[in-house]
Parts: sequence; C-alpha cells; structure tokens
Amino acid sequence: MNISTNNAISALSNAVEEAQKDKKRKELLDWLSKIDPSKNFNSAREKHESGTGDWLLVNNKDFELWKAVPNSLLWLNGKGECHSCFPKDKVWLLVQLVRENPF
Repeated sequence: MNISTNNAISALSNAVEEAQKDKKRKELLDWLSKIDPSKNFNSAREKHESGTGDWLLVNNKDFELWKAVPNSLLWLNGKGECHSCFPKDKVWLLVQLVRENPF
C-alpha cells in the first residue's frame, strides 16, 4: 500500500470511530432525556423547612471557599447510618440552589 492509501484508510477508520462515539453519545442523551428530574426537585422544594442546612450554609468557611472556587469539591462526611438525616438528593438540591442563588 502506498502512503495515500494508508492515509485514506486511517481517515476512514477515524471517521467510523467518531461516528460510533457520536451514536453512543446520542443514545446516552436520549436515555437521559427520558428522565424528568423536576418531579424530585419540586417534591424536595415543597418539603423544605426553614433552617435546613444552616450547619452547612451559615458561617462555614469550607462552604464559602467551595462556592468561590470553580470546579472545586466539597466533601460532606458523616456517620454511615445517618445518610437518611441529610439524603444525597437534598444535598444536590442545596448545591443547585446555592449555585443559582448565591447568598
């Protein structure tokens, strides 16, 4: 095979690979779009009580640093049996609310 044939085969191989990636991405996005997160969000908002999360949000230097630094990580640690005290969906809701409506 000559160089131009090798280049053509390589380009075709790359095009096929990209098409497969695009197809998998589209399948994933189609699957994700079937999920309606607004139901959980609205349900959690209706159950919100005043003062919920103050331990995290009020006068917490770690939280303030997390808000200020893009792409930073805030690690919430607690007892394993207490995960129902502050479930992950409420933590995520809190994160969304703070990022959308900073103090």
